Amino acid sequence: ELTVWDYRNIIASMTKRVKTGTIRSDIFRMRSFVFYLDPNLVEKVIPLSIIPSRVINPNQPLSTSVIHKIAEYCSELPTCVWLAFQMFALTGARAGSVFDLVVDDLIEIDGKWSVHIYYRKAADRKAENSTPSFVSHELPDEFVQELLQYIEETAFLRDLLPIKYIFIYASSMYRQETLRKPKVLSSRTFSNAIKKICKKNGIYNDDGSVPDPNAQGIRAEVGRSLFAKGASPEAVAAKLGNTAPVAKRHYDSMYPTDEAA
Repeated sequence: ELTVWDYRNIIASMTKRVKTGTIRSDIFRMRSFVFYLDPNLVEKVIPLSIIPSRVINPNQPLSTSVIHKIAEYCSELPTCVWLAFQMFALTGARAGSVFDLVVDDLIEIDGKWSVHIYYRKAADRKAENSTPSFVSHELPDEFVQELLQYIEETAFLRDLLPIKYIFIYASSMYRQETLRKPKVLSSRTFSNAIKKICKKNGIYNDDGSVPDPNAQGIRAEVGRSLFAKGASPEAVAAKLGNTAPVAKRHYDSMYPTDEAA
């Protein structure tokens, strides 16, 4: 027979997970289980007071002013980081969707280039519902030329990989004769490179803190700025790959929208 402490030990092991949403769902699931065994035991074992409150969106936007300041020092960034930074700002995509991009995800039709950003977070569910598994974003010509030049210049590195990822770089210790494989850009490398130039060049948030330049922050700013300019929830959802209710809940209330003018 399970005791109160048995239940609490189970909950303790489950709540070691990081994501608040997962913790909440696990605890509510456990409450249902305890209620099934003994309705009178629920509040003793899992009181509602221990359930963490839902966080609407924990990601803080990387403000447009900070994005513009970072762009001023783009020459100090590794090329792959700067190009990925622009891709995030243009598409509002999640980190995994951009770092997993391959050369074939760039599409040219009638001289216009676009990129397919895949819904990797919910690909299985979208496949079951027969809904598109990607968003197609048209890319500006200037950025495309810069990106294609980078792809051409790093083709010899990409040939060493089984998958032709776009955003790759060679280690500082790389020597061509060693045939050491290049690395695919990651969230940590991306964030650290940009944070380094922020500290070096005195780029700060309005509150004086050093920006945390991650993909989630750029995505949050893209969604927030679209709402600030009067975009509908459906339009924001179509760009970011959310549903309209999720887009509105996550990004419409981050800041006052008085900048729309």
